[in-house]
Amino acid sequence: MSKNIINTKFELPCGITLKNRLVKSAMTERISNNKFEPTIEHERLYEKWSDTGAGLLITGNVMIDRIHLESAGNVCFDDEKMLPKLKKWAAAGKRMGIIFGYKSLMPEGNPINLAPLNHWRLQKYSSKSLDFSGNQELCQKGI
Repeated sequence: MSKNIINTKFELPCGITLKNRLVKSAMTERISNNKFEPTIEHERLYEKWSDTGAGLLITGNVMIDRIHLESAGNVCFDDEKMLPKLKKWAAAGKRMGIIFGYKSLMPEGNPINLAPLNHWRLQKYSSKSLDFSGNQELCQKGI
């Protein structure tokens, strides 16, 4: 009987090896507190997803500029005082040996792409007319 390919290890181009090919895709959780910090709800949610045994959990939008949020309820990491809360969130996601990380392929909702744009420009131009070719893959070495 052949081995189920989903349960096989997978090496990413950056060298990180996933224990399997099951991935929880990026989504906007929208559950930060009024200070844009991760909450106990983030920890509980990612603990549940960690229990699934997925090889990779990709977080939702973690912004770097609270003026350019993708949506209300985004986490915004613009103050190092938030680092302990981010570490608790990451620990919840990694507790079953799962890789926990932010999106490596950055869609238009990514803070790096939103920061130089204002709301009017986002409405005026479609994602097809914006150049995102400068994005790079995020790997352990780059973190």
